[in-house]
Amino acid sequence: MKQLFDVGETKIAIALYERYPHTDIVLYRVIVKMLLELGREDEATDIIKSTNRTAEMKNDIQVFTTLINHFAKQSHRQKETLDLVAFVLDPKNRFELDTFFYKAILKVYLQNNRFEEAKQIADNFIDDDTEHFTIARGYFNIKNFSEAAKYVESRLDKIPAKEFTVILKTLCENGEIDSSINLFKKYPQHDDVIMYRTMINLLLKLNRERQVKEIMDIMNKNEKTKNDIEVYTVLINHLSKQKFKQHEANDMIRFVMNPENDFKKNAHFYNVLLTIYIKNKKIEEAKEIIQVMLEKGSVVDVYVVSNIIKITLQSEGLSDTLDFTKKLYAKNIKININHFSFLIEYCFDHNEIERLRDILSFMQECNEVPNQYTAAILLSKFNYRKMYKEAINAYLDLNSMGLEKLQEGNIIHLCRSVLSSEEFDIKRTVKIMKKLNYKIDNNVLLSVMQSAYERGEIDKEKFFKFEAELNGKEDFNVNKTNN
Repeated sequence: MKQLFDVGETKIAIALYERYPHTDIVLYRVIVKMLLELGREDEATDIIKSTNRTAEMKNDIQVFTTLINHFAKQSHRQKETLDLVAFVLDPKNRFELDTFFYKAILKVYLQNNRFEEAKQIADNFIDDDTEHFTIARGYFNIKNFSEAAKYVESRLDKIPAKEFTVILKTLCENGEIDSSINLFKKYPQHDDVIMYRTMINLLLKLNRERQVKEIMDIMNKNEKTKNDIEVYTVLINHLSKQKFKQHEANDMIRFVMNPENDFKKNAHFYNVLLTIYIKNKKIEEAKEIIQVMLEKGSVVDVYVVSNIIKITLQSEGLSDTLDFTKKLYAKNIKININHFSFLIEYCFDHNEIERLRDILSFMQECNEVPNQYTAAILLSKFNYRKMYKEAINAYLDLNSMGLEKLQEGNIIHLCRSVLSSEEFDIKRTVKIMKKLNYKIDNNVLLSVMQSAYERGEIDKEKFFKFEAELNGKEDFNVNKTNN
């Protein structure tokens, strides 16, 4: 039967089923389900009607549940679905009702806003507390949040913590903050730390700090949830971002760091703490935290590494920062290409260009592949200082380290380096660029020459002579057939 349905031979399958001499309830259920899935509802109902004439399989609850679930998904068949539900519930029809049926009709009632019938089903016929959450969600779907809160309050002892947390979150996000807090305080199960984290996160976003403290007081009275590091981390982070709450953030940091309070500090906490110290330029404290993290094997956030490298450069200079960065790498903290870009820029901005070789060697040791931004820094900064040969050598170094083909802006930087180092010999420049696998057209050459003229590297007469020559000729390409 299944193979016939799979290849589209529905009529043959139905004909064979009708002639099949044996009574098999599993086959009956499969046939009805397949027909419904194919949208062949008339054939499915015909089979149900004909089967209902046989005593052995009359009014099979599984088949009728399948039919109800199918019709319930179609908005135009809600009345038909409700009639079918009433037929099955009629005691005269002697169905053996089960949990699957009750769960199906619960959804039907909710779809049709018949909440009283849904509540009766959930209370009396389904031994599954998650169905109370389903009813609350039914109220949410019609935006009746106050009724949802009332219903949840009447069944607080029956709703599991996971579902209750979702309810609290939904109420908060839809303006029922006071109702959510009221439900939370009355909830009998306060052992679930996720519930506290969710509520505190939401309330902080809504700037309800007073209620946050109330909830934390409840949390800290329970040994299972007391001093949860995630809650304190979120609160410290929140307070540190407010100008007039810095002292509160610092007090809470001291409280958490006090060994007597027995917090299980994790990478998230340390990274937040690092961010706060770096923001306030407390470099030594930040380094101490990093040392603690290294000893504990905590993961140091890449964003935090970026910030501490920047601040250390400003306060302690390149040598100490490079030594510090190497220590981080030795402890398996990733130093990425962006971190190297900070170091490279610092060399140029603080006249320590002689240290570039150390940085590039370290970059190679870390197996970091340079990107377009790395190339742009080196080429443009060297060009600005008229160190054209050094720019070309830097490009060759990056190329040997796996730099991808240059993009347009960097091609212009490189062409400028070559052209200037070759004393503005156009043909030699084109040859060298070709060796470097870049074909240079007139637009690039004109752009580079104009830049050189504006910087005073060539005089007016030479620039206009070049421009006139360029406008009257084809591209300066050695192999014009390839251009």
